[in-house]
Amino acid sequence: MAPWSSPSLCTAGRKPDTFCIFTASHLGHLGLSVITSPQVASSLAPAIHRLHDSAFPAGSTVRNPALHPPPGKLAQIDGKGIGVVATRRISAGDTFLVDFASLVLHADYPRATTEKERLTLLEDAVDKLLGPGPQAIRALSKSGLSNHALEDVVQTNRINHSCQPNSFLRYSTHGLTVGVAAFRDIEVGEEITISWGSRDDTVRTKIRYLRAAAFKAISVRELDRAKAYLNELVRAIEAGDMPPLLAEPYEALFRVYQALGEADEAQRYASLLLDVRDQYGRLELGDRDADLAELLQGSGSLGTPKA
Repeated sequence: MAPWSSPSLCTAGRKPDTFCIFTASHLGHLGLSVITSPQVASSLAPAIHRLHDSAFPAGSTVRNPALHPPPGKLAQIDGKGIGVVATRRISAGDTFLVDFASLVLHADYPRATTEKERLTLLEDAVDKLLGPGPQAIRALSKSGLSNHALEDVVQTNRINHSCQPNSFLRYSTHGLTVGVAAFRDIEVGEEITISWGSRDDTVRTKIRYLRAAAFKAISVRELDRAKAYLNELVRAIEAGDMPPLLAEPYEALFRVYQALGEADEAQRYASLLLDVRDQYGRLELGDRDADLAELLQGSGSLGTPKA
């Protein structure tokens, strides 16, 4: 049985740019509404099935949970508009916000629909949420980016960007839950911030160059040269203080050393990769030994990085 109800509303049948509302009332506290294409909805179906009996997020399954009392409140921030400030001390590494998604929008849907279609789909998708969901979403803060109240809610970022953020996002392997965790201790009254990208254009350019050079060397099996580029990439990421970005070069170094038959170094980089995934990526607690065994046994061939 498909996890979605029948699409209640679709754009006019313009292929391949048809977008519909798909709902899954069994997920989260308010249900889930997704505006996407029928093809994407079909590909999501297995993941939605797996989530049916999930109790996540529960405190016992979240990495370093510190969810209560509420960690912050909305406030006006000079030069930024709306933001979030801490109402209690938050310790480094703590996950202090976690929730299910209730509304998910395909990135292309605003560009592939007329204004009337876009706003009608959005209104209907929100109205299909359960209980207080429609009212709760419409009551969220707005920033004046759209004349349409609900679209303004969707376009408003409530946790602001900083080039030196004090927080970062942890994503659930379930795919529809996200957490916010602290890079460092956050004091009462301090604004909670995340980074929407690299902190410095020069650093970002260097990282992009080294990444491309490393994977080009891998693609032609020049593994010693690849190691040199990857190690320089690690140093650039560390110098830019962007530890979440270390996962990709660590994984590449693991695979390079494995291809060279250097098992000890391969295992060392596999462990470093899991350290980064655990600290800065995965929201759930995991089985470290099982994760390491799976990584070592299931490693694939060398190739180009994911896009």
